[in-house]
Amino acid sequence: MLILKGRLTEEFFRNQLRRRYVGDNGTDIFNRAWNTIMATLQCCGASGPADFAHDSRFLRTAGGRLVPNACCTQLSGGAINTARCLRLEPGFFHRQGCYIALGKTLRASQSLVGGVGAAILTTEVLAMASAMCLLHGMN
Repeated sequence: MLILKGRLTEEFFRNQLRRRYVGDNGTDIFNRAWNTIMATLQCCGASGPADFAHDSRFLRTAGGRLVPNACCTQLSGGAINTARCLRLEPGFFHRQGCYIALGKTLRASQSLVGGVGAAILTTEVLAMASAMCLLHGMN
């Protein structure tokens, strides 16, 4: 994990996104993963919407659009006001980058994973102590 930590920087994600992301209609796993991350975590790009504006593959293939639909905020019922989002009107697109959003999600989950691990460890220690008491009682 520590080996990868130095390599998985915000700049790395931004460069990969600019080089490989083609948009909402991308069918490979890279594009589908980014679309899912952006929609689920309510974020846009690695650092923010500007990631798509500067020499990105998306910009070259998007026909003048500045951000993909996955960056648009969903209104009640899941509808997207695409026209207002694609004009980058405030409130209709996600401003936060996914690198920060993903980091927040992982840090929040870290406590849960640690708590579950501690509970399992406690259960194992109690089971071992009970087994030792039973064994001692038999002798």
